[in-house]
Amino acid sequence: MNLKSMFAAIIFCLSPFAFAQSEGTNTFPKPAKPETINEWRTHMGLLAGYTNAEGKYESALGYGVDWGIQPYIPFGVGAELASTENEGNLTRTTLLGRGTYNFGGSIPVINRSYVGAMLGPVWDSESTNDGVRFGIGPVVGFDLPLGKEITERTVTLGLNARYLFVNENVADTFALNGAMKYWF
Repeated sequence: MNLKSMFAAIIFCLSPFAFAQSEGTNTFPKPAKPETINEWRTHMGLLAGYTNAEGKYESALGYGVDWGIQPYIPFGVGAELASTENEGNLTRTTLLGRGTYNFGGSIPVINRSYVGAMLGPVWDSESTNDGVRFGIGPVVGFDLPLGKEITERTVTLGLNARYLFVNENVADTFALNGAMKYWF
């Protein structure tokens, strides 16, 4: 199974849970302006995980830092600076802006999940194809608090998956990262 098919299968499998509505469940939070510091959901985090660039490259460890905020409930914005070195001579660094929709409600994991898109510059260092390019792609993920709720001074552990389409006919990248975030 190629990476595009795997990513599509993940989204397909999670979508019924995201759109499930039952009595007492509000999976889609009502849009509103944040009124408390807790509702802004400001966070910083560390990312590390599996990265696979298409083509002749081997899978490798990717790592990065993440920042985000929720300026209008349930929409989030943020940025990610990440890097990976794939066998086959590809070193890739990305600086991606992110826009997300954050789910809510009472369904475990789904109420801490998000879907969105990322875009930004991609720096490739390869023996034959150095340069700066543009990347865009979908992202899905979740953040589970180590306590009962995500509040000020909370730490969360989570996962995110993204597929980055890069222009100029170079390798697209699938990444599955573990995330540890601190919420201010």
